Amino acid sequence: LAFAYGMAVPLWVDQRLGIWESLETSRKTVSTVWFRYFGLISATALLSFLGGLLTLGIGLIWILPWAFLVHGVAYRRLFGSTTTRP
Repeated sequence: LAFAYGMAVPLWVDQRLGIWESLETSRKTVSTVWFRYFGLISATALLSFLGGLLTLGIGLIWILPWAFLVHGVAYRRLFGSTTTRP
């Protein structure tokens, strides 16, 4: 359930859904691509852990922003975005 609800907060903020509605939308959408999403999040977590461990934490300066961007790209591919660019 943690992976299925992983996109609830971005949905809540971006599309201004209610809490329960964003949880349900996240669960239903992520459940259709659960194994791919699980693999993406697991690989990102593993790379973050190893990169932080092998560089004694210094590599996290680059790895953590990259991990957040990966999550953002996954969100955009699953849900699109309602925000407009200036």
